[in-house]
Amino acid sequence: MPIKTNFSNPTIITNPLTFVENKADPKSRIDFLVKKLNEANDAYYHTTKPIMSDQAYDNLYRELEDLEKQHPDLIKLESPTGNIGYKLPPKVIDPNKVPHMEQMYSLRNAYHIEDVYRHIDRVLNAEAFRGMCVEPKYDGLALEVVYCKKNPVKVSTRGDGSVGELLPYAIPRMNLPKLKYTQKDMMKFIDPVIYGECIITHDELKRVNEIRLERGEIPYANCRNAVAGLIRTEEDYGVTLTFIPYRVFMGGMQSVAMEVLETMGFDPIERHIVTDNYHERITEIIKHYTEMRPSLNYDIGGVVIKLDCQDEEYRLGYTAKYPNGSIAYKFPAEQAMTRLTDIIVQRAPSGRLTPVGILEPVKLDGVVITRVTLNNFKYIEEMDVRIGDYVNIIRAGGVIPKLTSIYREVRSDGIIRYAPPTQCPYCSFPNKMEGKYMYCSNPNCKDQ
Repeated sequence: MPIKTNFSNPTIITNPLTFVENKADPKSRIDFLVKKLNEANDAYYHTTKPIMSDQAYDNLYRELEDLEKQHPDLIKLESPTGNIGYKLPPKVIDPNKVPHMEQMYSLRNAYHIEDVYRHIDRVLNAEAFRGMCVEPKYDGLALEVVYCKKNPVKVSTRGDGSVGELLPYAIPRMNLPKLKYTQKDMMKFIDPVIYGECIITHDELKRVNEIRLERGEIPYANCRNAVAGLIRTEEDYGVTLTFIPYRVFMGGMQSVAMEVLETMGFDPIERHIVTDNYHERITEIIKHYTEMRPSLNYDIGGVVIKLDCQDEEYRLGYTAKYPNGSIAYKFPAEQAMTRLTDIIVQRAPSGRLTPVGILEPVKLDGVVITRVTLNNFKYIEEMDVRIGDYVNIIRAGGVIPKLTSIYREVRSDGIIRYAPPTQCPYCSFPNKMEGKYMYCSNPNCKDQ
């Protein structure tokens, strides 16, 4: 079990932004939040290398929402609260811009069960309410898949919700079936547009990353980043990505629409229908997925609670970003405290030397963690990471554990600052710094 501590004020480094700006000045704070959140969106969607954890992003986003409600005259046109996902970068404005058949909305997030209860109570007042559909929130890439004459013909990302990025390599890389119609199905839709999440299994991610490491390429940090990268690249690494539908509009009930997709060739789609005792039943479902999450071969980030009746969803309406009838309960990022027992140096084929932290083994997300990435030697210096420190680590639905906190309050007096190596541990030649990275200076290093 992860260790829960009562240490006060650890040095949190996943969300340093909260304390950077003067919160007493609403305009400066709004400007700051808009800038940082848009930078995070750009990194997440365009480079597939996130610079901020999901929970840190959501905390800052909620703060921006609150400030904009208090100061509507200060709302900026480029504020992320008025945009879905991200604006397409210039390189995909033409010709790879694809208008969506339906608006692709995001979901409002809840990190506490009480927020879910409040949402349920609001929705229960809807006219002709006919239940809720609860589904796992798969952690991958949201896509629109357009079918024509039973075959997938176009796949695009969410983009800004109205316009997405065309993905020319997606169809052969995904497990999209040729549809099998019945006469009954054809009366509902002949050429369906299906919305869903594209994911990759942990086993496939491990195999792809082993190939990338052998080539001296940077491994994908987690399943979500892997999908976003693999679906855009010409090289497929022999991987098959899994597409899990979560919406096709046909009127009527969401649960029935998913059943129709199953009869048309899609794999069974996991869902739970709740028609009474909503607080208790949905709490049980969240507990079920929380407990089974460590044993899954893919990532889920939470649970989606939506109206089962699609017509009721339309009646309840939408904000600029969210459907009013849906909410996503997000799992809190699992954390664990352990001790950093050593720092070793790994060498890439390029000659770059990277520090890796060795940990006292600790179980996290069902996996025993013994190592943690330390990024580079400048990072160690700036954060004052020392061998012997007690540290907090997080896996947060990812594959590579990250150090998020240092408990300096319990640091022993005898623990000294870490000194980076001056010589290559593989050939003993002097090391050199290039920016924040360290390299072996020997072009003929036997291990390069």
